Amino acid sequence: MRRTDTDQTSRRFFRTQERVFAMNGQWYFTAREGEVGPFRTRERALEEVARYARERQDLERFQNSRQLRAASADGPGLSIVPKENETDVTLDDLMLEIQH
Repeated sequence: MRRTDTDQTSRRFFRTQERVFAMNGQWYFTAREGEVGPFRTRERALEEVARYARERQDLERFQNSRQLRAASADGPGLSIVPKENETDVTLDDLMLEIQH
């Protein structure tokens, strides 16, 4: 358990002091998805750890911004509404509506 976790936390977190390690003369780093590598040098592996972390953070920020943008959209969203007094709308009907 992490020092910042309360006693009520039921999840266990396993941390390693060093994410970068050597195996069979090649360098790797560990991520949630598994081991990443091989790299020729420890320095290169460390550079890749930093790049990997930046990409994950960028992806998370992008996903969060998309969710916020979708939640705060002012205008109505796109929807397919059947014509008045008709319950079945065909693709041909929709194509004709778009063309007009």
